[in-house]
Amino acid sequence: MMLADVAHPPGVVGLSCGELARYTEFHACFDAVLAPPGSVKRYGIGYDTASNSNDLIRDMRPKDEWVWIMDDDHAFTGDLLIKLLDRQVDCVLPLYFQRKPPFWPVAYSVRNPDGSCQYVTPEETRGKTGLFPVVSAGKAGVLIRRPVLTKLAGGECACPYAYTLEEESRHRAHQRDCPWATAAWFEHKGLIGEDHVFFDKVLQAGFQPYVDLDRDLDHITPFKIRVARTPEGEYVPEVDLYNQVRISLRMVTRPGDA
Repeated sequence: MMLADVAHPPGVVGLSCGELARYTEFHACFDAVLAPPGSVKRYGIGYDTASNSNDLIRDMRPKDEWVWIMDDDHAFTGDLLIKLLDRQVDCVLPLYFQRKPPFWPVAYSVRNPDGSCQYVTPEETRGKTGLFPVVSAGKAGVLIRRPVLTKLAGGECACPYAYTLEEESRHRAHQRDCPWATAAWFEHKGLIGEDHVFFDKVLQAGFQPYVDLDRDLDHITPFKIRVARTPEGEYVPEVDLYNQVRISLRMVTRPGDA
């Protein structure tokens, strides 16, 4: 993370991740993030992505006005956070697609009675730019302003903050009576994931989440290149995305190619 000379207030640049690192390209992007002066980088590490995200929020200092939560399977430009802050809205994230077929956008425009959601369709966004209101989305790259978190927690954190540089590297402790000590901004409810639960809470609290159609994330996925033989006897590369999803490519030889 690098601090940029911008007028935005400080906040937490947070990574929700497992115990083992995954993609070098992601970390190259995360290291190059531009953030407002005074911002800090924090990590929520563990198998439960909901708990990881909540840990990042609890690490916010009194002066932090926002938290930006990123997952470790994306690639993006260094100015992404600043561009999202420029939008001056309470909750916003960039557009990105699923990393497996059918590659729907990870953004939803309709919430079903059972809590599940329906994907934003290409027809809904065709020809549009800027902020697109959604009922839910993935949490990768979501920028959340402090008023949203305070309202969802049921109150502001008033715990004293006097940490040494060594203590700054640890998760922040909250007093027992602090509403932030036990708040569950992200949580699982049955088969409904923590993303859907969080965005539903945001809407119920009176805040509108948006997807910024002008800002996007690449979604990184592992795959294999296999050798496949067509019915005509031609050997072609086949992209194996796992879960029985395979895409065969036909090679075209141009005059002069070696």
